[in-house]
Amino acid sequence: SKWTQGAGSLGGLDLIEGQVPRSRVADLQHDYIARGFEVKVLRKQWERDRDRVKVALWWATMNNLRYDFLQLVWFGAASLIGELLLLSRNKFNSVGKKICSELITDGFYKEGYNLFSRKADNVLPADFDDPALFNEVTDIWVRENK
Repeated sequence: SKWTQGAGSLGGLDLIEGQVPRSRVADLQHDYIARGFEVKVLRKQWERDRDRVKVALWWATMNNLRYDFLQLVWFGAASLIGELLLLSRNKFNSVGKKICSELITDGFYKEGYNLFSRKADNVLPADFDDPALFNEVTDIWVRENK
């Protein structure tokens, strides 16, 4: 998949994302659209609308969390060696540090949404590109580049 970064919406154009060296609040327009990055906005269909707010609040509390760089190395090695390595026990997963997709997945888990039927440390950004789990948002207002 071409998707290599995942972020969670805090509302409007504000995002929380796992980033090197620490997670951060980012602006979709300023940090991505204006800089020419291709983005795809997805929306989870919620069982209860309050879950959306609770997940976003959990993501917001994770601002400034250290990035799990060794986890990223693990995924790189697994992609070279094969999926069996991904399915084996991940010895590089650090407690208290997260990569982007793990951060976003954990927010869903906190509200009881086990979307991927596997541990968050084995979820990749490409896993979110699943129409069975998320709807693509095409009516989002994004300002023109100036």
